Amino acid sequence: MSLARPLLQFSLSLSDCIPLIKSCSSKPHLIQIHALLLRTARFQDSSVSAAFLSRAALPPFHDLKYSQIVFKQIQKPSIVHYNTMIWAFSQSDSPKKAFDFYKLMRGNGINGNPFSSSFVLKSCAKVSTLCGGKQVHCRILQDGQQSDSLLLTSLMDLYALCGDAGDACRVFDEMSSRDTVAWNVLISCYTRNRRTKDALGLFDLMQSPEYGSKPDDVTCLFMLQACAHLGALEFGERIHKYIEEHGYSDALNIRNSLITMYLKCGFVDKAYRVFCDTPRKNVISWSAMISGLAMNGYGQDAIEAFNEMQRVGVPPDGQTFTGLLSACSHSGLVDEGFRFFDMMRLEYRLAPNVHHYGCMIDLMGRAGLLDQAYQLITNDMEIKPDATIWRTLLGACKIHGHVQLGERVTEHLIELKAAQAGDYVLLLNIYSSAGNWEKVAEIRRLMKDKGIQTTPGCSTMELNGTVHEFVMDDDSHPRKAEIYRMLDEIGSQLKIAGYIAHMDSEMHAMGSSEKESTLSYHSEKLAIAFGILATPPGTTIRIAKNLRTCVDCHTFSKVVSSVYNRLVIIRDRSRFHHFSEGHCSFLSNAQDFDFFYFVLQWPGSYCDTKQSCCYPTSGKPAADFGIHGLWPNYNDGSYPSNCDPDSPYDPSEIRDLISRMRTNWPTLACPSGDGNKFWEHEWEKHGTCSESNLNQRAYFEAALNLKNQVNILQSLENAGIQPDGGFYSLTSIKNAIRGATGFTPGIECNVDESRNSQLYQVYLCVDTSASQFIECPVYPRGKCSSRVEFPTF
Repeated sequence: MSLARPLLQFSLSLSDCIPLIKSCSSKPHLIQIHALLLRTARFQDSSVSAAFLSRAALPPFHDLKYSQIVFKQIQKPSIVHYNTMIWAFSQSDSPKKAFDFYKLMRGNGINGNPFSSSFVLKSCAKVSTLCGGKQVHCRILQDGQQSDSLLLTSLMDLYALCGDAGDACRVFDEMSSRDTVAWNVLISCYTRNRRTKDALGLFDLMQSPEYGSKPDDVTCLFMLQACAHLGALEFGERIHKYIEEHGYSDALNIRNSLITMYLKCGFVDKAYRVFCDTPRKNVISWSAMISGLAMNGYGQDAIEAFNEMQRVGVPPDGQTFTGLLSACSHSGLVDEGFRFFDMMRLEYRLAPNVHHYGCMIDLMGRAGLLDQAYQLITNDMEIKPDATIWRTLLGACKIHGHVQLGERVTEHLIELKAAQAGDYVLLLNIYSSAGNWEKVAEIRRLMKDKGIQTTPGCSTMELNGTVHEFVMDDDSHPRKAEIYRMLDEIGSQLKIAGYIAHMDSEMHAMGSSEKESTLSYHSEKLAIAFGILATPPGTTIRIAKNLRTCVDCHTFSKVVSSVYNRLVIIRDRSRFHHFSEGHCSFLSNAQDFDFFYFVLQWPGSYCDTKQSCCYPTSGKPAADFGIHGLWPNYNDGSYPSNCDPDSPYDPSEIRDLISRMRTNWPTLACPSGDGNKFWEHEWEKHGTCSESNLNQRAYFEAALNLKNQVNILQSLENAGIQPDGGFYSLTSIKNAIRGATGFTPGIECNVDESRNSQLYQVYLCVDTSASQFIECPVYPRGKCSSRVEFPTF
């Protein structure tokens, strides 16, 4: 109160009022000034009350409750007073009140100015009220403000946000002058409203002599998003070049968008180069890389990227774990998925959201753990399951043909009033795969009665900067006759190579020939035919599809990649499929593979670098390279895992092998016990993926027989490489093993506390019969330096 008395006794001149108001830095001081202005009658001066209201309503005070009291004390509010209140509420959590003040101003006979309109449009955008925006638009025209380009840009942005692309375009066309900001809003409008192809066309149009606008960094961001959506790699590379030429490449948000664009176009190597060249990577950079690797089928690389992210000290966020869990789901890494899910909750204290639970349901569903997934949803989830969660489980029911659970899941979707056309299609798939055509017909009648329309499949392919679109039975393409002739020729060649149409992909009750004919003209097949027709031999074919690719198109693409020697990359709704030499990087629960890794482990490195090392109950094993695993693998470095949950480990099948197992296949992981727990893990994770070639007994016996064919320790000792804690060149280790076996090994190292590389595991490659050693088509990443320690044991 000691400060109030001098203020209240002070004779305040009009010229002193505004500087005093502007200098105020605390709420108590502001209230004292308010009292002084009221006592001296200065408050009714319009400029003074406007300055005071602005100070109270806008940051740093932003006290809207107090500001409304102040506003009511103004006898004749002017447009400045109204604009202040509209602006203040447009930035608040109650943007609707901005519209209320706008209506009050108009009701009191005060026409708005461009500032009023701009502020109220921001509030309309915040609550996405298209009706309110149209009312303001009418007032803009009535008040003659249509020449204000900045105001019309805000109006366009509102229409775009509300999904009214037509009115946004009309406003743009009516603008007397269009700057880069206006073009950016139009581009954003197109991308928001799924007119991505049109958005790309604006990049050249805005630079044409007729308009002469120069794209800026925001334009480039929108363009990269559009390229990522369409899989338009050529256009994306062109934007990348523009970014470098105009000095935008140092901006972190630009670099992050480039990483995402390349990954969503399936160009992992280029994305990785941009990532490595980014000097100050933030959590968005790392999360984009992890998610992109997962989407492209490089699950193990995504996990390694996460480990490196932790090492450099960048804390992960929810999006990071979404990408990580997705990597585990796509690669069948069930145990790792649960470990990361627990890490997110317990170590990083991040509450799981619907995306995290969706990944876990997908992970469990792909592994065939459908009942456990249903249990997680109904009993264990910390949030209420939404339609996305149920749809993920429904997709798993379709994969595994679980009719009863699929019906229950659909009932949950109907209860949520969230059942969509795609859900009924999945249920149709389940019934048709089971041959229950009566149920198929029943679902079709239900869809017809409810007017449910399915989303037509659409595939796009970019060629020479132009995006070509294809739909099933498409007849709109200018080269349609050539495309269909090429597709018929491809079909003939593929049949010679052994391709047989997957009839279950067609859900209508019709004859085999009719089904085959219908399947022949799916959109991605038309796109592939166009790609082979329009590009030179050996050119990569890149396709983006709006729906999940069906089993038949998946098989078709695999065989095309082999017969025509093409890399075919298809990005469907959820992931990439890289088809090469008859194989796909994503093979869900598949059992075809290209070779085995036969992995031998040196126990000295394990016990030196691991936090826990336990000996089996039979005692400390001999100092020798023991078997770690026999792992099916693909030529591109990816691998299947956890392929058959219905084939559990059965120790009775290998009872007569147990003695040899304990000698040659010991486990040092705690608790070690008699080894059964580790052998169970190896069978269920890796062995089940070789069942088409080896049953459980044959799998373990093959590994033991391979061990008898090589003696890695003896090979190294003969070359003077001893397990004495000394350091040896990595090249000499490889040469010693190659000299003894005839094949170049892969070498994996552990890193000890002193950051030294230690010889840990030796990888030798074996044919799919698991009987003959072969040269490795691809080697695992070994993490070895040029000099490697051979620790004692």
